[in-house]
Amino acid sequence: MKFLVLSDLNVKHTRGGSIKNNSRGIGAYYVTQKARELGIDATNIDYFLDWPRELLIHSILSFFDNEKECIIGYSGSIDASGIDYYKSLTQDLRKELPQLKVMLGGFREPQGDSTWVDIMLIGR
Repeated sequence: MKFLVLSDLNVKHTRGGSIKNNSRGIGAYYVTQKARELGIDATNIDYFLDWPRELLIHSILSFFDNEKECIIGYSGSIDASGIDYYKSLTQDLRKELPQLKVMLGGFREPQGDSTWVDIMLIGR
């Protein structure tokens, strides 16, 4: 089994304008560390929204390689600002990895639906 967590906080809107939020939560790293303690090959890609899409897809496919059990998680911001991109990304990945399980976490209330999300965790 391999487990990959993507994390990013996207853009924070302030009175002074929009800025890249660089305040990182530890939840994604905690989940990855716990998976490693269970013997699962797990890693994180932070700031994934800044990666060129094709490079990100290639890197994810390379990480999972020929693995039969693949789980990808998205640790998102409370406002769910990157959720549409993540949904699109996972749909593209499932073309190559139909066995891919999708996990969402970090939101105050559930996001996504059972047509593309397998596991949902509430954040904060």
